[in-house]
Amino acid sequence: MSNSFDKPYNPKDVEEKIYEFWEKSGYFNPDNSPQNSELKSQSFSIVVPPPNITGSLHMGHALNATIQDILIRKKRMEGYKTLWLPGTDHAGIATQNVVEKDLKKQGISRHDLGKEKFLEKIWEWKEKYGHIILNQFKKLGASMDWSRTRFTMDPDYQEAVKKVFLHYHEKGWMYKAERIVNWCSRCATSLSDLELEYKEVESSLYYIKYPIKSDPKLRIHPNDPNEPEYITVATTRPETMLGDSAVAVNPKDEKYKSLVGKTLILPIMEREIPIVSDFLIDASFGTGAVKVTPAHDFTDAEIGERNKLEIHKIIGQNGRMTSEAGAICDGLKISECREKVIEELQKLNLIEKIEPYKHNVAVCYRCDTVIEPLPSLQWFLKMGELAKMAIDEVKSGRVKFHPQKWEGVYLNWLENVKDWCVSRQIWWGHKVPLLKCASCDEFLIEPKIKSHWFIIRHGETDWNKEQRWMGHEEIPLNETGRKQAKEAAGQLKGKNIDLIISSDLARCKETAEIIAEELKAELIFDTALRERHGGIAQGTTKDERITKLGEHLVNALGTYEGKPEGGESWQDLEKRVLESFNRHKSDHKHKNVIIVSHGGSIRMLKKNINNLSFEDAKQNVPKNTEITELLISEEKCKKCDSDILTPENDVLDTWFSSALWPFATLGWPDSKDFKDFYPTQVLSTARDIINLWVARMIFSGVEFTGKQPFSDVIIHATILTKDGKRMSKSLGTGIDPMTLIEKYGADATRFGLIWQAMGGQDIHWAEEHVMAGKKFCNKIWNATRFVLQQIKDIKIQNTEYQIQDTNLSEADKQILEKFKNTKESVSNQIDAFEFGQALHDLYEFFWKDFCDVYLEASKQQLTTDNQKQTTQQILFYVLASSIKLLHPFMPFITEEIWQNLPAHHSFSEGGTVENKKALIVENWQ
Repeated sequence: MSNSFDKPYNPKDVEEKIYEFWEKSGYFNPDNSPQNSELKSQSFSIVVPPPNITGSLHMGHALNATIQDILIRKKRMEGYKTLWLPGTDHAGIATQNVVEKDLKKQGISRHDLGKEKFLEKIWEWKEKYGHIILNQFKKLGASMDWSRTRFTMDPDYQEAVKKVFLHYHEKGWMYKAERIVNWCSRCATSLSDLELEYKEVESSLYYIKYPIKSDPKLRIHPNDPNEPEYITVATTRPETMLGDSAVAVNPKDEKYKSLVGKTLILPIMEREIPIVSDFLIDASFGTGAVKVTPAHDFTDAEIGERNKLEIHKIIGQNGRMTSEAGAICDGLKISECREKVIEELQKLNLIEKIEPYKHNVAVCYRCDTVIEPLPSLQWFLKMGELAKMAIDEVKSGRVKFHPQKWEGVYLNWLENVKDWCVSRQIWWGHKVPLLKCASCDEFLIEPKIKSHWFIIRHGETDWNKEQRWMGHEEIPLNETGRKQAKEAAGQLKGKNIDLIISSDLARCKETAEIIAEELKAELIFDTALRERHGGIAQGTTKDERITKLGEHLVNALGTYEGKPEGGESWQDLEKRVLESFNRHKSDHKHKNVIIVSHGGSIRMLKKNINNLSFEDAKQNVPKNTEITELLISEEKCKKCDSDILTPENDVLDTWFSSALWPFATLGWPDSKDFKDFYPTQVLSTARDIINLWVARMIFSGVEFTGKQPFSDVIIHATILTKDGKRMSKSLGTGIDPMTLIEKYGADATRFGLIWQAMGGQDIHWAEEHVMAGKKFCNKIWNATRFVLQQIKDIKIQNTEYQIQDTNLSEADKQILEKFKNTKESVSNQIDAFEFGQALHDLYEFFWKDFCDVYLEASKQQLTTDNQKQTTQQILFYVLASSIKLLHPFMPFITEEIWQNLPAHHSFSEGGTVENKKALIVENWQ
């Protein structure tokens, strides 16, 4: 017997040593594992749900990894060619946020670095921290094939994502459109409904009077001649009324039937809006009359589309009110605008009452910012045919959920699914693999690019703020303008700019000089890039021009050919700047160039580059230091012959790329691993990503491989606090599995997790079960010591020893029968994914039947000559066979014991296995 059994079991003496032994053996790699000849090359594979590179092991990860490890270890011992493939997800928004926070501690932002340098920082962060969770999986005992570790931004994975996107695009299922999306102003990106969280807030319900357009015959209550002419709506968001296009009522609401079709005067904005009817209106909410803001509410957008209502975008992507909100709120934060609107309504005596109101508010799942629904140009994937595929896989039984109840969640979402918004407005992730022709709607796939050009308007001046026509006046930047120029330079770092071409007027010249200094680029000036000359109108505001020239002449200046005395028309400006642009494009065609110019000049350039009407171009005023990127292509657009392209700067939703995980990680479409291990057999995951991930993997697998990616989906329990609340690190209610492993050992931690995973119910975490796991380890250790002491004087041939002697005592017969039943039930329960029950049965057998009953009976039998040898053989057989059954659940202690059983020799210092197998590849039966 080994001397190690002379002292109590200490996991710290065992776990690191054993894991190193497993890794050196190479048996995690299916290419190295001895195969059962009866199974030949039959495979069993699982891909780990890829944790974020921002993450560390939490209790859900630990439970899920233990479940997968139990399955993998059993199948490996059964002789299957077994692959458990590890990897991590780039986690677009989460990773970008965590790196930005890290930079903020250093006093810098991603804009200070520029996109290219910022992405370099993310890659540095990934190399430093991205594998933390994978190393923690090792501490837990996860037997993953680390040689096959994958990352969703690996080059071959990026190629797979690109191929999938283009496949959808060619089928006409991928399209770009302006739709209402969930917008996070903090992350500056769209989010799907599935990426939102909801929190209850204490708010107010505002009852606002909307005056009915004058009609002396109309009263809401005809019997009351004193009733004022208004309709009252209830809203929690009074600021959005500035964008209202109608008030809607339910067509079955009798009290409003006579009002449908009438006209209201929208308070504050003084805009006429109709009263419409729609079945989406809940007549029981508030007064039953609801304001309709089609640009900023999903339900209102549906009502607006059906009733052909106007769209007023009053909230911008920066979380501030736009000019369409009117002078009263333009530029204000949403909360500031709400206060202003309430103040104005109270002045107008149009607030009927304000009531306290609790309701749920959607927030970003990453930064907790309140979500704003607003219109945005995004990429969408048509879901009709894909949803049908995914539904059919489950209804046909080719994919089964365990527990089955989760099929309902899956099917309900798919049967009501909307087209998937797959684009995100962040820097980190898979880029949309298309470029758009600047002058038409044609998309080009990976054309060869000669150079990158950027057009920038100068920074702010005091005359900008006063809205004066600057023309050719030498107006310098103000302090804000100089700061804007430096920020613009930061955004262009890493673009390898060769040349800056600027108007020579002071405001452009200073902007260009700041950028050139930051980027260390050559700088030249061109008078042809100057602003439109204002002649006698230079230096004036619009009101001053009307006074000086008259409204008729001022209006004429806004036409294509109208020009002030001594100045230029828009037509003159267009000719001048276009000739300059084309000349520079020809002279510097292989250089990366920045053009610094003026608002009017840039508008006329864009008129030609983007093939806009004069009116559209004139209205599209660029902001100070706004950057427009252009790509000069080697090949011309087949549709319009332009060689100028605009980039698709959006990246793809993280879930779009992770939907390919089961096959993209295996080298789809034609690698050996893909042929050997796809489809995988089991997916184990959490319920909160059934729709985010599981459904999308299923239709992706069917669409691109013709096969479902897995046949069984285990939805594991959610681990809650003891009182049934979600664990939270920020609230101090989260539990770190690594702390448990350090305190009790990995086997005890795994025991505590699986012991509580019974029947698919959520787990109210109790650490005492981990303590029980530690006690069970000690019990196994002590039982092993006892058995080894009793058999030290006999020769054991192998652990497959079958009891031949018919001279069995009643105790012998009972333990052998109970072990046979336990072995069968445990094997069946693991196959049925009833892991908690399997562990309970094993525990009951080993502790009570074997230790408490048979070991005690054996003490007497070992003193009897005619029973001693049989008893010794049974002790060893049941112990060794129990160790096999326990191995998937508690791998470290069982491997350590196995290496010390008779007929097995310790592995050498070089790590080779001599005259024995490691337990991980021993025969299960």
